[in-house]
Amino acid sequence: MRDLPLCLPGEPQECGQSAQQHVLLWAADLKAAAHHLIEESAPSHDDAVYHAGPLYKEKLSALRDSSSSRQSA
Repeated sequence: MRDLPLCLPGEPQECGQSAQQHVLLWAADLKAAAHHLIEESAPSHDDAVYHAGPLYKEKLSALRDSSSSRQSA
């Protein structure tokens, strides 16, 4: 598995990318690594589809709800 990119002190300025670009790249790599891990670890194709699809969407929705409730508090 590929190592996730690290944002070292001063790196966004030194490489010309913003911190936001680094976060987006890191998050995309993390999501791809997680999806690949699901595919590799699931005992069947149907299990992989469930965990990468409906369960993922459920977990994402819960994170969004939690985030929005903290922002409105």
